[in-house]
Amino acid sequence: MIAKARHAAVQSPTVRLRLWVDVALICVAVGFGVIVPIGSYFDPFAFRYSVPEHTGSMEPAINSASLLISRRADPGGLRVGDIIIFTRQSDGKEIVHRIVGIREGAGNKRWFTTKGDANAEPDVPDFTVDDYTYRVVAIIPFVGATAVLGSALEPRSRTR
Repeated sequence: MIAKARHAAVQSPTVRLRLWVDVALICVAVGFGVIVPIGSYFDPFAFRYSVPEHTGSMEPAINSASLLISRRADPGGLRVGDIIIFTRQSDGKEIVHRIVGIREGAGNKRWFTTKGDANAEPDVPDFTVDDYTYRVVAIIPFVGATAVLGSALEPRSRTR
């Protein structure tokens, strides 16, 4: 008798829809849980997935725990206003900033000036695009929260 009642409840269109939505959300969560860590080391499907260190320099365009989807940058295709991810030469730190200026140099080299949206001054010095420069194609707010939470829960080395 109870089994028939449960079976009848599952046959309800509302319950079936909710079941499918739950299954879809679980698949998406598992997918992001696999693709984001893998995508931060190489380019599966020609895209790179990353959660940048949050410094507030790109507020409000990129908030805390946003997931960035990017592609390798083609210097000829970059325009003023594009958000790019590049490695700062002075310390090797990865930076996410907006292009605010482009100038042509000798030998058809393009030099880019970048600036964080919340920063008063542009970054110094200008740079050229290399193999480790990416153009952000999508920003998904708060989806990267699990990656941020995971890094916060990592055990830290103890110093005495």
